[in-house]
Amino acid sequence: MAGSRVLSILVVHPEADTRRLLVEGLRRALPNASLHAAEADNAAQALQIAGWLEPKVVLLDLSAERQLALDAARVLRRSGRCILGLYNPMLAADRGAELFRVGARSGVSDFVPLPASDAELIAALSAIDNGAVEARREARVLAFVAAQGGSGATTLATSCALLLAGSKAAGGVVLCDAGLQFGNAAAHLGLAADRDLVDLLRDLDAAATLTPYLLHHGETGLNVLAPPREAAEAERLAPEDLSRVLVALRRRFETLVVDLPPQIDLMTLSALDLADRIWVVTQAVTPAVVSTGRLLALLDEIGLTDRVRVVVNQYSSYEGNLSEGIVAQRLGRPVDRVVPYDRAVVVAANRGVPFVLGQRRGAFADAIGELAGEFVESARPTAAAIARR
Repeated sequence: MAGSRVLSILVVHPEADTRRLLVEGLRRALPNASLHAAEADNAAQALQIAGWLEPKVVLLDLSAERQLALDAARVLRRSGRCILGLYNPMLAADRGAELFRVGARSGVSDFVPLPASDAELIAALSAIDNGAVEARREARVLAFVAAQGGSGATTLATSCALLLAGSKAAGGVVLCDAGLQFGNAAAHLGLAADRDLVDLLRDLDAAATLTPYLLHHGETGLNVLAPPREAAEAERLAPEDLSRVLVALRRRFETLVVDLPPQIDLMTLSALDLADRIWVVTQAVTPAVVSTGRLLALLDEIGLTDRVRVVVNQYSSYEGNLSEGIVAQRLGRPVDRVVPYDRAVVVAANRGVPFVLGQRRGAFADAIGELAGEFVESARPTAAAIARR
């Protein structure tokens, strides 16, 4: 970075020694940057300083006076500014998923545990290119969820992730299988999981790179984080564990696709809160539509409606199937996308060969291309484009 360019950073923490150590760590993390670091010991003082400093990076303590800190984060968030939440993993109040959920909603883009190691600070600031003043862009997060199993959410999540991985506009893409007990996204891709989310979680604080913990789809370059290989391992995971993993993935990739299980609990809420787009997957049959209506009502109640889109999967116009119009009427909202039924998709899943890679054209492949393209408006990927790679 040219010497005339300065990166303004604001460190907010009640303890002077902690602020000093953070500033020293920041200077080591950004050796090529000319830093102008200001300090505040509370949220109110931070807002006053931010008014004249216009910091590009804010390190904000979330352990003391949490509600005031979160209110400050809402005021401070803006385009081009990176807000990092500081938390103490040893405190009971900081170990809950609520911290990550509410923090993400308030504009906190990443979380740094205290005491902050140099590796943790470097990772959090890794996308501030050569100390440039532009704050890093977070990964776009796309989540797929259904009200009941069998709706094909995993097929859509894996297919969409493959197409996004083949689109330069999507950047580096990672698929997280958040079906922690019985997720099978790897099987859809013909991959055998020899490493998983539990392995990553064990080494997360010290891991310099996530590559050793991810599966790799060679044809497209898609990265995949598999769920625990043993279902019993999932029972020992807490909601904040999934939150930490998703935050780490969002930090290191440009696009994150999350395949969620058909349930709404603290685990799935931790992912939905981070999502920029939530595809609710349903089918054109009455039981599925009824369950989907209840899911949509719940998402509306918790304030996620503006991120939600509805896709009717495995659609067929045979006599007796509900029409798109009837589905929309019963849901009380429009259907955003329809993905047609294709028997060949089932055959491809049995072979572990993703259908969108072998099928250049067709109604299913085109529908998936539109689904992925809506998330990356600047470059609408198509199955044909992937097949040519």
